[in-house]
Amino acid sequence: EKWRTRRKILTPAFHFNVLEEFVHSFVEHTDRLVETMKAEAESGEVVRDLSAMYSKITLDTIC
Repeated sequence: EKWRTRRKILTPAFHFNVLEEFVHSFVEHTDRLVETMKAEAESGEVVRDLSAMYSKITLDTIC
């Protein structure tokens, strides 16, 4: 029963129309991530920990 109450609260937040408003932001921040990853790849160094990049894009996207 708990999950049903929580689902009723969360479901509207993930409705297609709501998410559609954020597509531009998702694309913009993903493009930045791709550019950062390209720069890292061109530097010749092996990136072993992507968590810092992923954390940054996640926070940039939701904030």
